[in-house]
Amino acid sequence: MLYTILPPKVSSNINNLIVQFNDSIEDSFIWSHNKNRVYTTKSGYDWLLCQSATTTTSTSHHSWSWIWKLRLPEKYKFLVWLTCHDAAPTLYLLMHMNIAQSTVSTHCDQQEETFLHYICDCLHSFRIWCHLGFNSDDFFAEINTYVSLKNGLTGFQYLAFSAGVWWVWRHRNLMGLNNEVWSRNHLTLTIQNSMVINCTSMHHISLVDSFDKVVKWN
Repeated sequence: MLYTILPPKVSSNINNLIVQFNDSIEDSFIWSHNKNRVYTTKSGYDWLLCQSATTTTSTSHHSWSWIWKLRLPEKYKFLVWLTCHDAAPTLYLLMHMNIAQSTVSTHCDQQEETFLHYICDCLHSFRIWCHLGFNSDDFFAEINTYVSLKNGLTGFQYLAFSAGVWWVWRHRNLMGLNNEVWSRNHLTLTIQNSMVINCTSMHHISLVDSFDKVVKWN
């Protein structure tokens, strides 16, 4: 069945190889990178790290354990993890994957739509953060996505920051996929409601009295 001509040395080694089979044992796959020869996701992840140890990447020196230790909903943590690996589907990424035709943000038509640009620098997002009380110049001056997310999610305002990142990003997707546009007050109120829910469910502390509730009667 083999049509490739083997070198004489290789052919000799194969012919002289003595293999003993045990008919009572069925053939099976084993994972040689685990002590018990059984594959686990952890052993697979460790193997991948060893394979990429010689590859220099922008995030190779980062630790990810702090993300999974956050007392936040899993969907928040997954978005952060995805973003820190430069895998969030922004126009900048989609353009390099030949899916989008342009990297320029469709909401401001000024800069490339990276995750950090849309979340913080885009005019629409900028107004939301100011409305939530993030008025410091340092907050908008950060240019590194990993550092910006880690500082925001480990600071004392992490509840507001995490909910803001989640809903600003989700609103961006709703506008792009469903043409659904929310007002600034609607988006801000949704973020504040998420803060209350996250704080109550994760910390068993109520934040209901911390905000002024805006009620609209039709």
